Amino acid sequence: MRRSLWLIGLLVVALTIAGCLGGSSGLRLTIKIEGEGRVLRDPNYTSYRQNSVVNLTAQPEEGWSFVRWEGDLVGNDPEVQVVMTDHLTVTAVFAKSGKVPESTGTLRGFVSDGQGGPAVEGALVSWNGAYQTTTDAQGEFTLLIPAGQVGDIIVERPDGGATRVQAVQVEEGKERVFDIPTRPSFDPNLSPIPPTVELNVAPGDILSGTYNLQVKVSGENSTYVLYVYVGGEQRSPREGMVIEEDELEVLIDTTALPNGETYIRILAYDNNENTVIYMVPIIIFNQAPWQSSAPAAIPLVGVISETYAENIGYYSKEAILEKQQRQNRLAAPKLADIEAVPGDSMLIVYILWLPESNADGYKVYRSFDAVNYREIATIGTKHASGGVFQVTDYSPQLAPGKRAFYKVVPYNSVGYGPATVVDVTPLPPMDIYLVSPGNGAKDVELDPTFTWELRTKAEFPADAYIEYLLTVYDATSWLIVDDWISMDEEAQLGFSLNPGHVYTWDIADSYAEHVQTEGPSAFSEAYSYGGLALGDTQTGSRNGEFIFTTIAEIEE
Repeated sequence: MRRSLWLIGLLVVALTIAGCLGGSSGLRLTIKIEGEGRVLRDPNYTSYRQNSVVNLTAQPEEGWSFVRWEGDLVGNDPEVQVVMTDHLTVTAVFAKSGKVPESTGTLRGFVSDGQGGPAVEGALVSWNGAYQTTTDAQGEFTLLIPAGQVGDIIVERPDGGATRVQAVQVEEGKERVFDIPTRPSFDPNLSPIPPTVELNVAPGDILSGTYNLQVKVSGENSTYVLYVYVGGEQRSPREGMVIEEDELEVLIDTTALPNGETYIRILAYDNNENTVIYMVPIIIFNQAPWQSSAPAAIPLVGVISETYAENIGYYSKEAILEKQQRQNRLAAPKLADIEAVPGDSMLIVYILWLPESNADGYKVYRSFDAVNYREIATIGTKHASGGVFQVTDYSPQLAPGKRAFYKVVPYNSVGYGPATVVDVTPLPPMDIYLVSPGNGAKDVELDPTFTWELRTKAEFPADAYIEYLLTVYDATSWLIVDDWISMDEEAQLGFSLNPGHVYTWDIADSYAEHVQTEGPSAFSEAYSYGGLALGDTQTGSRNGEFIFTTIAEIEE
């Protein structure tokens, strides 16, 4: 009997110890594998206690690489920790890595959520189905591929949706850089495979005079929108566009382009947001010159950056009024206030200039070090609107606080004119949080001080001008306050609220502006917007609006 009790006691102790170690508490961690590899867990138990921490390490087999975690764990770090708050299922995704060829070229790219949107981390990038990698936290990837060979880049988002960069080739020891927009697909019943493009021009073709370019998009889904550009990666202007058609004819006047190498760029989306980009190198040749001299300097160049309060993610929306305001701004040498689109997780830079009378067109270049410039646009004279030329740069390489240099060069049949260089440093987003009166606060004084916090304020230049729109509504949704507050992060109303009433308040809109370059031939300005009044975002404060109740009036 005593021996039995002693054995039972040992069993209880053993079970208790096992429970403390996490081996028999009932929370299961299920590991699944896609591809070839394995996952090590530490500690390695069949079940775990509540809030136990488990270390996971993904180990690919030879010829494979770890891509990302899926399920109840998201990310692309092969060594992670999970906290057992419930039964969890984690999938480790591995992909064929391919051998590094002896003769290589380098692909480098920046993957964004739409044009100008935030970086897409953990996207699977493959070339020709064999060489693969993933994007980092900045949406960037680097991939070595066989030199001289032609293949497609396929970018697959972790949340669905893919982009094809068609027919990519890199020479030995060279590097090609791509800005690659992606969009999340929304219909699981439609194909996830990006479309392809057919052109009536082949790489290296020589074009002269007026050329009738014919474009056809093919895919398992129907085409939603199709764009054509010549010598540019800007969002606008463009040579041609069509919606809900898979074919397009565009007349290209090559006499408005400088002789030499350039490219045709096709960008198309299907109706499940899959994307294709096709960049075909061509050569322009026309008899020249028909001008007597090269262009002079451009009279005025302006660069305006705008940081949005959310990723708007539109295809070709035009803000006519705001566009006209920018044109008016250029037409007058005197600096003036302008209102532009809103700001935070979407970045746009506008490059605008007045025409040079002897120019047939303009080249626009971008650099982040003022030394190495990359051509981003070729603009013919037909693209002027109201006497002003404009290029919109939506590159995912742009970032708040990252200085960007733009060079605009006029050209004609004789040659190139002087370059005008202007730089701009985009502002951070308007990251605003309401503080007081707190949400749900009761017995608030009838003359409250409203306070809020711009959490990104330290990232703004010290001389940036900032305004906030304070709105206060009563319980009947009647607006009683709609005031702009300059520079301060607190305000009082100047009158007393009613006792025992319910109110809501918010910083419904905000903007910051910073003049960076001011001169007779060039200017640059940076703006950041966050709210409703100055644009079409739905942001306002990040945690608003707040509701509160005033103190009931007490009679003596």
